[in-house]
Order: sequence, then structure tokens, then C-alpha cells
Amino acid sequence: MSKKPRKKKHNATRRAQNFFGHRTRVSTFEADRDHSGADQNAYARKHMGTFWKDLRPDVVAAVLKYPQNWAVCVRAVCWTGTGDWWVEEQTVIARDIALQDLEQYDLYTNARADVLAEVQHRHVYDCGWMAETYLGRNPADWNPRWPYAEIDQHKILTPERQALWRLVDEDFRKERKAA
Repeated sequence: MSKKPRKKKHNATRRAQNFFGHRTRVSTFEADRDHSGADQNAYARKHMGTFWKDLRPDVVAAVLKYPQNWAVCVRAVCWTGTGDWWVEEQTVIARDIALQDLEQYDLYTNARADVLAEVQHRHVYDCGWMAETYLGRNPADWNPRWPYAEIDQHKILTPERQALWRLVDEDFRKERKAA
């Protein structure tokens, strides 16, 4: 009688594949900062069968560092001050990149410039990105639909938020000119 080969129980790569293989969504806005104003807050959700589960901040920090295939939607939330609000967006496909490195590869910067070129600056209340993992098929083939119901318009469409975003935008532009 032969023994069955023993499988390794704790394989970090396989654990990561299982985690990211099912949809994981990360999002952030430029004006969504911690109290010191230095770091942007990121939020993540994991698809767990029939519902989405919010991830803890320490797990979100780990997700941002792990290279993965991402469909990244760069978006600007706009409002004229009356009527309906809308989101101007551009989707970028990032293969085997950690989300914290989006600006390093100019993926976010270029898409952000394209999105902001499509709208009047005075209508923009905030800008940011939402990313979702994918396996197999290229997301450009299935045209991902981004969930705008998750945007809390009462929190974002305020004069204070717009003023904060304009400060962040000004800093962003100065950094780009200096580079």
C-alpha cells in the first residue's frame, strides 16, 4: 500500500490566487485623506458568493502591495450644481501591477488627464480610481460596469469636498510640472 503524496497546506501563492481569483474591488478618491492629509484612504470589498464583504484596513494595505491583473477605472465625479450628477470615466487594463505603483507607471496620471480633459474643471467634485481583479478574459472584451451606487453623493457633492479636491489637484499639477 503506497502513501498519498502530501500536499503543502500553507502555500502563500495559492492563497493569493484564491483570494484574488474571486472578484476583489478597491477604490479611492483623491480628496479622501486621513486626518494628517498625507495618505489617501483606500477601501476594498471582496465578492463572497452572493454578497460583497468590506475588507479591514490592514488587508486593504496588503492588497495594494500585491501585483495582480487589474481593470482600473479612473473617474471624476461631476455636478453642475443643479440637476443630476455624473461620472466621467476611462478604463485602463493593468497586468501584473501593484495598485500602489499606478502612478509610478503613469497609468493613473495619463488616464486622469484624459478624464479631466473631457469635463469642465469647475464641475469636478472629486477624482479617483476603482480597480477590480480579473482572471482569464481581458476586461476590455466584456466592458466592465462600474458600480456607481457605491458613491455617496451626499458625502462627495459638497462645496467642502470640492475645495479639498481642488487643493489636492493643485498639488498634483505642481508635482507633475516638477517631474
